[in-house]
Amino acid sequence: MGKKSFFILIILWLSLFIYNDFLNYDGVTEFFKVQNFDEIALKYYDDIEFTDMSIHRENGYIGKSDESKKIKELLDYLKKLEYKRRNADKQYYEWEDNIDISISTSNSGRLGIKVLNEKYITLYLGYIIESEDKERNITKIEQNDEYRVYKVVNNEIDMDFIESIYDSMEIEEY
Repeated sequence: MGKKSFFILIILWLSLFIYNDFLNYDGVTEFFKVQNFDEIALKYYDDIEFTDMSIHRENGYIGKSDESKKIKELLDYLKKLEYKRRNADKQYYEWEDNIDISISTSNSGRLGIKVLNEKYITLYLGYIIESEDKERNITKIEQNDEYRVYKVVNNEIDMDFIESIYDSMEIEEY
């Protein structure tokens, strides 16, 4: 084997190593795989109770509810859909057409769902992270704030369903 062939073999081996490492990074593979709502959002809220929900419309009104049945109904619907992560830098919607849903948790966290249109949502993952420092005998509490955009791949979001939940809530002008 000549020097040139050996050099090409080394380059190919390094390229394969870097490519494999790149695909095993979870932040990258998330853009290629189809996931459910538990995987993209609810896993961060295990053992946390959702206490109230609000739906903001662009028309100057907001629907509010603290009924766990309505929250469960919405989350159960979102669990039926499948999602693929998308680049958050792109605009996937018109400004006047989106619906903002905010679901608060019992520990001051929040799950935000912006329904951009029938195919795209933006998630705001606001949850509490607790970590213990046993040497100093303290528990550190941090708020996670993260935005992610997802495309619905197995269906379309039923805007009439979202609207029916909004209509069943106490409506206020803001």
